[in-house]
Amino acid sequence: VEERLAEARTILGDSYVPVETVPVPELPADAVIDVAVERGASMIVIGTRGESPLMGAILGSTAYKLLHRSPMPVLVVPAED
Repeated sequence: VEERLAEARTILGDSYVPVETVPVPELPADAVIDVAVERGASMIVIGTRGESPLMGAILGSTAYKLLHRSPMPVLVVPAED
């Protein structure tokens, strides 16, 4: 987990977006929803890895699960080509 968080911090660099990392021992979609509800988020924004919607549905991607389970709007940002 720490390795992935360090990678994310490097990618974000000195961006203007405030970032807080919250390691949660749950399945990713469940963790994102739980933290969003706990924090009173009005929307969840998540990126994709570039898989097609069909592959995401078959493989059970986090974005797909969020779209179908989240009590709040979800914005899915597609990976760059």
